[in-house]
Amino acid sequence: MLLLLSALLAAPPSVAAADVPRLLARLAATDPPVEEVQRAAALRAAPTPSEAASWTSRARWSSWLPRLTTSFRHDERAQHTLGLTSTAEVDYVRLAPGNEVRVQLTWNLAEVAFSDAEVRTAEAAARAARLRAEAAERVTRLYFRRRSLLATLWLAPPDDPAARLAAELALDEATAELDFLTGGLFTRERAGVAVRP
Repeated sequence: MLLLLSALLAAPPSVAAADVPRLLARLAATDPPVEEVQRAAALRAAPTPSEAASWTSRARWSSWLPRLTTSFRHDERAQHTLGLTSTAEVDYVRLAPGNEVRVQLTWNLAEVAFSDAEVRTAEAAARAARLRAEAAERVTRLYFRRRSLLATLWLAPPDDPAARLAAELALDEATAELDFLTGGLFTRERAGVAVRP
């Protein structure tokens, strides 16, 4: 992959209009397909649509779960009796310790009918879809900007060293940003590692 890219940049032939499709094919050979780049960026930007759909389902089912409340109470009751009867004097203490355990389950029937959590998860799913779409749009622009920079460097490389350096750095910047947004897709492609769609 690196050899092909070097060959593209090293010896730019003169290209006629009829050779443009061949040039585009050679440029395409250096990159993963744009659909794969868009998919990788979308997956990296936000959870998948199936994951987002599961949020709503879980929010709906969570309202059927009761609220569990438990409590424990221990008390030491003592009753002191002092008095006189017809035959004797009474003076005793009666102890009556007690423990109380309480378990309470409470359902909110309004939440079962319509849960605020469902609205929040629907908003989160819409936000995730928006993030995936924005990431795909961003990498698409970068992808074709990178292709344009490659083609320009191949067809008409600047003679001025400063201009050539600026063009090379712009290409490296676009590649690095694409690599970051796709989770290393461009690094793996250059290393010759097969990338799953």
